[in-house]
Amino acid sequence: RLAGQAGEERPHLGRVEAALGDSQHLHQPLGVLVGIVEASQLLGGLAVLGIDGAHLLEELECAAPARLHSGLEVHAADPHQEVETLVAGGLAQVTALDVRGPSAHVTARGAVALAGQNTSDLTYVIDVADLESFQSLTPHAIDGSAHVEGRITGPAGALETTGTMSATTVTLGPVKAMAFKSTFDLAVPDNDVKRTTGQVDVNGAYIEVSGTRIDEVIGTLHYDGTRLEADATVAERARTLRFKGALVPHPDHHEIHISSLSFLAADMEWQMPAGQEAVPQYAADRLVVRNLQLARGDARIRIDG
Repeated sequence: RLAGQAGEERPHLGRVEAALGDSQHLHQPLGVLVGIVEASQLLGGLAVLGIDGAHLLEELECAAPARLHSGLEVHAADPHQEVETLVAGGLAQVTALDVRGPSAHVTARGAVALAGQNTSDLTYVIDVADLESFQSLTPHAIDGSAHVEGRITGPAGALETTGTMSATTVTLGPVKAMAFKSTFDLAVPDNDVKRTTGQVDVNGAYIEVSGTRIDEVIGTLHYDGTRLEADATVAERARTLRFKGALVPHPDHHEIHISSLSFLAADMEWQMPAGQEAVPQYAADRLVVRNLQLARGDARIRIDG
């Protein structure tokens, strides 16, 4: 029989406690708790709310070293928080998760696969009242609020998440948007958020970039791990820009492969001739444009150099 209990006081989470029950075969790693915290990154950053899985794991190892088989129950003793999770057999069953921080509120329910042949199926909702909480993720000033609803599925090491996100009064550096909506379908190999691939559909309205007003941006972004493909329409009063291409990074420069480009102003439209591709290349000290052409009837605009 293996029994023990450990806990940790967190300023915005309350006291997180873990109770260890009977164990006969002891073949599941105690590190499954860290797996929960790592998987929780898919919920939009639970770490922002103050969960410190590594420190809690150290306390658990002191209470019950070696390995755990039968189950690990996790709950929050603070009445303002609700966390009910059972970890056993490589699967975290989240019966209730309702955590509030100073600028975010996260709820979730379902299962997250941590090991073995288990399959995840967890739904989550994230409300961020102040995006400034994520300032450490970007060098640009960030502000606004956001609402995310999603679902996590798939086996351990191959998790996928789909859902929707909406944001209002968002500021990111020189870009400001009154309203922003998107849907996402993402894959997270080996639970490594930095290796995320997938597709995001975006729709933004009343956007301002360095003082220039844009009425609407509609587009699709697809990232396969090496290149970011974009298909977008940007509308600004009587002008519309349509773009289709891909950003391809290289060690010493970046390339934008433009497969389709058109610009409509009033009744005049300039567009790239069909079947051509323009490739601007840029680095910190140079910009090179190759084979960029726009045509309107017999008129041509060429940029090369």
